[in-house]
Amino acid sequence: MRIKFEKKYLNIAVLSFLVIVASILVLFMLLRFEIVYNTLTFITSILSPVIIGFVFAYLLTPILNFYEKFVLHKIFKNNSKKSLIRALGLTMTYLTFILAITFTLWSLIPEIYKAIMGIVVKSNIYIESIMVFLNDLVKNMGAENILQEQLDGMLSNISAYLREIPSILQTTASNLISIISGIANGIITIVIGIIISIYFLASKENFAAQLKKVMFAVCSKKVAEKTLEITTETHTVFGKFIFGRIIESIIVAIICYLGMLILGLPYPVLISSIVGVTNLIPFFGPIIGAVM
Repeated sequence: MRIKFEKKYLNIAVLSFLVIVASILVLFMLLRFEIVYNTLTFITSILSPVIIGFVFAYLLTPILNFYEKFVLHKIFKNNSKKSLIRALGLTMTYLTFILAITFTLWSLIPEIYKAIMGIVVKSNIYIESIMVFLNDLVKNMGAENILQEQLDGMLSNISAYLREIPSILQTTASNLISIISGIANGIITIVIGIIISIYFLASKENFAAQLKKVMFAVCSKKVAEKTLEITTETHTVFGKFIFGRIIESIIVAIICYLGMLILGLPYPVLISSIVGVTNLIPFFGPIIGAVM
C-alpha cells in the first residue's frame, strides 16, 4: 500500500524539524559558548585575508567601473581588448587608492604630531593650573592637615611604584614585542587581502556567472531568480548608500575645515578628518564627531 503525504502536513513536519534543529544548535552554543567562540575566531583568522580582499574588491568596484566605462572604453573602442582594458583599469584603480591613502597620511601625520607635541609642551602649564586650583581649594576649605596626610600616602605609593619599575619594564617589553608582532601580522594580512582583491576584481564577471550557476543548480528556478533579484536590489541600494555617505562625509569635513580656519581654531586638518570619518557611522557618527 502506497502512503500519500499531504503537502500541508509535510511542510509543517519539515518546519518543525528545522525549528528543533535550530533550538538544539542555539542551546549548544549557549552551553559551549567558549568552544564556539574560539572556533569562530580561528575560522575568522584563517579567512580574514579573503574577507578583507572581498571588502576591498567591493569598495573599489565603482572606481574600476568608472575608469573602464568612461575612460578606457572611449580610448579602446575595440571590444577584443578586454584583457588590456581590465589590466589598465586595475592599475588606475589601485593607483587611485594608493594616492588617496598617501595623501590622507601625508595630511594627518604632521597634524597628529603637532597635536601630541602641543599637549606635551603645554602639559606643564596644565599641571601648574591644576595645582593652583587645588591649593586654592584646600586653603578655602581649611584642610591643610588632611592634604598633608594625603601627600604622605601618595609619596609612599610612589616609592613602592618606583621599586616595581624593573618588573614593569620587563612586562612592557614583552607586551611591546607582542604589539609589534600583532601589527606586523595585521599588515601582512592586509597585503594578502589586497592581492586577493586584485584577483576578485580581475575575474568579477566570472565569479558572478559561477555564483548564478550554483544558485540555479541548488535552488529552484523561482527561488534562484527571486534571490538574484533581491541580491541585485540590495547591492544597488547599499552601493548608493555608501557612495552618498562618503560624499556627505567629504562635504562635512571640508565645511568643518573651512570653519576652523575662519575661527582660527587649532588642528583643523586633524579635527575635520575625525569629524568626516565619524560621519560615516549612521545615526551616532555625527554625535561622536561633535563630542570628539
